[in-house]
Amino acid sequence: KRGSFLIDIENKIYSLEGEKQTNREYEGFLKKACEHDVPDDKILCYFLTIGKKMANEKRFEPISWEEINECLAEFAYEAKSDNLKSIIKQYIRSIEKNIINSDWRNDNEQI
Repeated sequence: KRGSFLIDIENKIYSLEGEKQTNREYEGFLKKACEHDVPDDKILCYFLTIGKKMANEKRFEPISWEEINECLAEFAYEAKSDNLKSIIKQYIRSIEKNIINSDWRNDNEQI
């Protein structure tokens, strides 16, 4: 238990946040943290979207798919295994094609 933490990632690609969705999630997460003796400062909540949108629950830290790709690119650069580098680069291309630069996104930019 020592050093325990909880991470919640709410991923929104082509949908909007439901009414009070992240508020409910955070309250549920607090209960889970209490059950496992995880202190509040070890609860990490992220709202993963295209373009780094804000969640209704302000304790969710916004993060974007673009940032995920930047981290993956850095990881690929640092990776020792050529096989691992190849897998990461394929994942980066998939995120770019299917999420960041998708035709669906361009047709539905308000989401």
